[in-house]
Amino acid sequence: MRNGLSGYRWVLLVRGVAAALFGIMALTWPAITLVVLVVFFGVYTFTDGILALYVGIRVRRDDERWWMIILRGLVGVGIGVLTFVSPGVTARALLYLIAAWAIITGVFETTAVIWLYRIIHAGWLWVLYGILALIIGVLLAAFPVPAVTVITWLIGICAIVLGALLIILAFAFRSLRHKFEREILGGY
Repeated sequence: MRNGLSGYRWVLLVRGVAAALFGIMALTWPAITLVVLVVFFGVYTFTDGILALYVGIRVRRDDERWWMIILRGLVGVGIGVLTFVSPGVTARALLYLIAAWAIITGVFETTAVIWLYRIIHAGWLWVLYGILALIIGVLLAAFPVPAVTVITWLIGICAIVLGALLIILAFAFRSLRHKFEREILGGY
């Protein structure tokens, strides 16, 4: 893995930009119908899942945890496809889909730091991203809000924050390339 994990920083950047754009759209059009919100969310989770699958497939020979990345990608793609197949889903069902996705993403992103803790000085950002996603998922599942406008604002703000954290991580990974290769990969 010549470029190390830093070679995939563009994936973090694309995920961050996609999350931020999704958040901006959600805030810009608070009166949008639930069907449009479902489509926006479906596009985002599908794209995020495809990118996770790409990384998981690429690192399968170099990382024993590749299957976790693949699993996360499959969940994202599955939830994205589900939103396309059933766009008339109710607000509560959408809330639970988003909550499940956020919880799964939060768990996987937070655990990713465990095996990278020695080299990532900005690892707290990744932990913060995972914990925020997890908290958002739990809160959405525990306190479903029937008002579509409130849901849209909450999701929009959270997506922008999570997107900004991913963009910051993408730039932080740029400076970690040599350290990662030296300490984790042993100079492959």
